Amino acid sequence: MKKGCYLLCILLTVLGCSTSQTILNVENKVSPQKTSEEVKTAILIAGVQKGWTMTSAEPGRIDGKISVRNRHRAHIEIRYDASGYRIHYLDSQGLDADAAGTIHRNYNKWITLLDQAIQVELMRQPTGHQ
Repeated sequence: MKKGCYLLCILLTVLGCSTSQTILNVENKVSPQKTSEEVKTAILIAGVQKGWTMTSAEPGRIDGKISVRNRHRAHIEIRYDASGYRIHYLDSQGLDADAAGTIHRNYNKWITLLDQAIQVELMRQPTGHQ
């Protein structure tokens, strides 16, 4: 019994240390008082603050790229309008992404931090129409 508990603890520790997680895609609604331009501005500011290179690809779409230590790269697409935004994974290098939809956990951390920064920027802005 004692040996079984010991093995279970080791197994749980190893599984908990895994660096792979399911790729995180984010979809968020925004305050109904925001304009599409305000959402775009919040995304661009937040991206730059978090180290992303943000490019307006077309109306309603921003491409984001990040490079960490010139070894780990991620490319995302952010679709937005006045009602919300969606962050979607496009591709990466050095992050062990696979066909099963898993990636190194740092990617999900970067996306979570970007999402939080966008939310902060949206709260910081005055509303578009009163």
